[in-house]
Formats: sequence, C-alpha cells, structure tokens
Amino acid sequence: KIFVRLLTNAAAERECTPDDALPDLASQLVEDILLRALDYLDKNQECSSLRPKLFGDDSDEMGTLFRTNQLTYSDREPAINVYDAPHGHFCMHKDNQALSILLPLSTPQTDFNGGGTAFWAQSSPMEGMDRPSLVLKPNPGTALVWGGRVSHKGLHISSGTRIVMVASMSGLDGPEDVRERFSGGLGFKSVLSAR
Repeated sequence: KIFVRLLTNAAAERECTPDDALPDLASQLVEDILLRALDYLDKNQECSSLRPKLFGDDSDEMGTLFRTNQLTYSDREPAINVYDAPHGHFCMHKDNQALSILLPLSTPQTDFNGGGTAFWAQSSPMEGMDRPSLVLKPNPGTALVWGGRVSHKGLHISSGTRIVMVASMSGLDGPEDVRERFSGGLGFKSVLSAR
C-alpha cells in the first residue's frame, strides 16, 4: 500500500465510508487539533491577511467557519494519513481548495527516514522531471499551511512509519470563488511553518 487514510467521523459520514473512520476519541482529537490550528491562524498577526484572501472580506474567522460547519473539504478529509516504508508516499497534486494544513504526528529520523513534503514553485511542474523547490520534514507540533493551488507531494519514506493529519478546505462558496478573488491562489512563498 502507498498509504492508509483514516477519516474523522464527520468526513466518513460525508463520504458514506464508516469503516474508514477513526475511533470516536481519535476523531475528536483530530478535530480539536484542526480547530486549534485554525484559531492560531485567525489570531496570528503574520497570518491576518489569509482569511479575507481565502474566504472573503466579510467572512467569519476560520475557527468559527469550522465550528459552524461552513467549510467544504477535499474528498476524504480531514484525515490521518499513515505512510509505511518502503512504498509510503503521496503523488504530486494540488488540493484545489482555499487552504491546506498538514500537521505531522511522527518525528523525522526517529519514527521514519526519507519522506517529507515537497513543494514546487512552478504552476505546472512535471513529476519526476522538475526538482522540488522546497522539501520540509517538520517535527510534531508544527503546522504547514499553504494555498491549495500549490503543487506538492508526500515523498517516499525509506524506513519506519510517517503519520500526518491533513485538511484541505474552502468556504461554502467553494474554491472557484477563491480563484476569482485571488487569481493564482496563494503562492509558493506563502508556505508557512508555525509552531
């Protein structure tokens, strides 16, 4: 297997895949962590321009949008991805949502070797041909945040198990409205690592 995706209860219900759901307590913990990350982004001065660009000038704070079910997500998200060596990876893609968040739950060089999240600055990179512009292997307690129009992938791990929490989301108006408001989406320079 390339990876296993375990969904929050809300995502499993939306996708009609109850067998893929996390246990109740784990699902609640994932939602609590995601809410904490969104609240941090809402309150952090460096991130204060994110919400109006991604969700509109008159939108509620991102944490409020989450609490009141005013967000749409990529298929089968929010979720926990589990990557086992030697095949664990996620192919290059764009999330095509307003905002993507990745929270590592395992430690590089302790729980796994290799891996990481690769990002490309080009608008249409060719996997296997274009080298990534940036590769990050953050420790647990770090949030990677980027605009959903940035090409990225989960690199192959060579040993161990890599575990990350992922959520790609837009307001109920969807990612199309974001493209109109902020053509080109949030760029590569907006990849943010916050601890």
